Amino acid sequence: FAAPGGHIVIFQGLIEKAETPEQLAGVLAHEIQHVLGRHSTRAILRELSIRAVLASMIGDMQGAAFALEAAGLLGTLHHRRRDEESADRQGMRLILQAHIDPRGMVDMFRHFEEMSSDMPEALEYFSTHPRTGDRIERLQKAADRGTYMPSPLLEGLNWEQIRNACGDGTGEQAAGRGISLVRASL
Repeated sequence: FAAPGGHIVIFQGLIEKAETPEQLAGVLAHEIQHVLGRHSTRAILRELSIRAVLASMIGDMQGAAFALEAAGLLGTLHHRRRDEESADRQGMRLILQAHIDPRGMVDMFRHFEEMSSDMPEALEYFSTHPRTGDRIERLQKAADRGTYMPSPLLEGLNWEQIRNACGDGTGEQAAGRGISLVRASL
């Protein structure tokens, strides 16, 4: 995920789920677009602004906190979904410009869809992200418009060995390269 200040946090579970470097590159391209668009910072400012307005309208009463929280969340969902769609679109543009196989990005979103298949459809309304199936469809259309032969990432290197080096439990290999790993499963 992209955090304020231009940081991108990569969970070890993501590296473990990525079957190819192109899949990981697709996620990173998406998160880079969040950083470039300053989506995290804007989301925080939007939410704080909405909360301040609502607090001034209803006063700072006990019991109003829940209503304030719910109204703030509903007020920001649209913007968060729009940011996600923008990061998808611009991330795919970045992948295509770099001549990276766009199927990696699409395939990673398919993995995400499989992992979230048990979420009730009614709850998708409250999600900060657009429906994954819709995202896959848009990304697939963009990938299909590519008119070149993508270059393989990390050609001649063993992706499985790279993944294992990142997940050795100590993070020493990655830490020596300025990368922070967080142990968590997807």
